[in-house]
Amino acid sequence: MRICNALPIIVPTLFSAEELDDVLSLVDGVILTGDQSNVAPDLYGVCDPAGRFGPFDPRRDTAALYLAKEAMRREIPFFGICRGMQEINVAFGGTLMAGLNEGTNFLNHTGMTQSQDPDQIYGLSPL
Repeated sequence: MRICNALPIIVPTLFSAEELDDVLSLVDGVILTGDQSNVAPDLYGVCDPAGRFGPFDPRRDTAALYLAKEAMRREIPFFGICRGMQEINVAFGGTLMAGLNEGTNFLNHTGMTQSQDPDQIYGLSPL
């Protein structure tokens, strides 16, 4: 469906750099969306040997950071939502505060049960 004369393309994180380059040659912009997984802490200089800040998605990390850097290099507009903003930040050398929900001064945002069920992942959020 086209809205505002736009046609979204979902890009698989399994794509190689060459395939991502092919996609970037076709698009007018890139949106990096949210996800249940977190950016791997080693990508922004945090040690997490126990993996307690997960779940992680290394393929997504690789694809998203590449897309952000390459979109910037090619001067293609890009926008991040939730995890997507974090990916853009990390792609350009920024850091994140890992384990934020463990702090006493922050609201715990992990109340939603993690799921692989597409109806829950992409469905309406409970109010």
